[in-house]
Amino acid sequence: MDFHIHSEYSDDGSASLEDIVIEALRGGLVAIGVVDHARQDEGWLDEREKELSALRREYSQDIDLFSGVEISATEDQASPELDGDALNTVDYIVASFDQTPASIESKMALEGDAALVDWWSESMQKLLEGATGATVIGKPDRILTAKKVAVDSHRMDGLMEAALGSQMFVEWNPATSYPLQPFANDLGGRGAGRLIYASDARSVEELAEAIKGFTSFEAGIVERGNASFLEILRRRKQ
Repeated sequence: MDFHIHSEYSDDGSASLEDIVIEALRGGLVAIGVVDHARQDEGWLDEREKELSALRREYSQDIDLFSGVEISATEDQASPELDGDALNTVDYIVASFDQTPASIESKMALEGDAALVDWWSESMQKLLEGATGATVIGKPDRILTAKKVAVDSHRMDGLMEAALGSQMFVEWNPATSYPLQPFANDLGGRGAGRLIYASDARSVEELAEAIKGFTSFEAGIVERGNASFLEILRRRKQ
């Protein structure tokens, strides 16, 4: 299973929806989620959902196909595409840590890494509490990796406690440098299976490479989370 694959409906994606399905089947996946970046232009989401619906009918006996939208966890306001009926159109929303807000960059110039750690920890806490309306926390490690900043164990322990009581799922991608690996291991085990696999693939080639490189050890970490998330998504489709 892979719950974060970008299609050509993302500005940085190149794969058609059907090519994604075909490659996923070739790799033996039983469920996938097409997650594209929220966009400012109108109509794209309806167009994508119509295409996905047709593919669901065609491949209904072979694979579970779900739809998602990715928003930024660093924005002050949710993207306009998520207003109104759009929330009912997609199966889930991913709030991702894509870049450090300019205001935090300015604070870091004065306060150093502590400003980033404070902001990141507070943002994670809010997401785990469900403050954004999202279902999944995406790329929790990206900003920390880019800045080469570590989070102290006391804060991580607090976030783990919040995660254990949260209904949120957290993405995990073993192909990236993951400074939160101990957190991920704990969340995959103790966290009632709240960790899900997300390749963040942006092309058929990247998807094929992600499937090829996925080991049995890595599968074990996300097995419970993948199964739990799949069950939830299937129930919502009924």
